[in-house]
Amino acid sequence: MRCYYGADGKVQKLPVGDPPQGAQSGGGRRGGRLKEQIVESKKNEMQEYMERAAALVHQYVPPNPADIDSAKKTGKLALRPGQGGSAQLEFTSYLKPGDTMTINVDGAANRLAGVSVNSYLDSPDDAVTLNVAMNSLPDGTTYTAQTTLDAKAKNIRVVIQNAGYKPMAQ
Repeated sequence: MRCYYGADGKVQKLPVGDPPQGAQSGGGRRGGRLKEQIVESKKNEMQEYMERAAALVHQYVPPNPADIDSAKKTGKLALRPGQGGSAQLEFTSYLKPGDTMTINVDGAANRLAGVSVNSYLDSPDDAVTLNVAMNSLPDGTTYTAQTTLDAKAKNIRVVIQNAGYKPMAQ
């Protein structure tokens, strides 16, 4: 579904892609009930996995000042200058061994440009990545333009786009 807030403040939902096929009764074959139980079990498994991935992401974003200070004191912070006044703050082994969190800053505009996280749930084979791209409105207000969560072990990608901001009538 593509979701956005309407002028009335309520969430508007539009289907994206082909509509799902209607539930089939099994055509007289046995196993219809078993198939439903398997599908329900898989849905519950995916929901639990995504809840764990979301909880992991919330440990990184927004960054905890105490964790940033700890990374700085232990030498796990690197400043990488970029082009046009941009810079990256790269934190290695930020919360878990081998993870990274990168904060991108647009120095010319003096604003946050994005955040990237490369981490994992239980082992490095169960990688979870998060990329947050920031943008700004004409008045300079910074907002999250797009958030992408990838969980390659489960072949899951969630993309959240924020767009269509308009001034409120006064």
